[in-house]
Amino acid sequence: MRPSFLYWLPTEALTPKEINFKVMNGFPVHAITVESSNPKVAAKVEPVKPEQEYRIIVTPSKTDQQIMAMLSIKTDYPPESPKIFYANVRVQPEK
Repeated sequence: MRPSFLYWLPTEALTPKEINFKVMNGFPVHAITVESSNPKVAAKVEPVKPEQEYRIIVTPSKTDQQIMAMLSIKTDYPPESPKIFYANVRVQPEK
């Protein structure tokens, strides 16, 4: 998973940024999901190569305050205890 930290500068437009997620070593992952700890940060998963590579699109909402969020990226493998990966998001407002 790269990067594991997304950051928007105060002078930067709040355009979407991406996290690339690749399934390694032939693990039988068929899908991933993503949840944001902050409703001001939207995240969605787009398959690039199903079961091998995914793109997570992250878009913060406009704000006059700093936004911080943790993204929980969950696989469907192993079924009894799916793997969860984490990414951090930070948005600095204009001063």
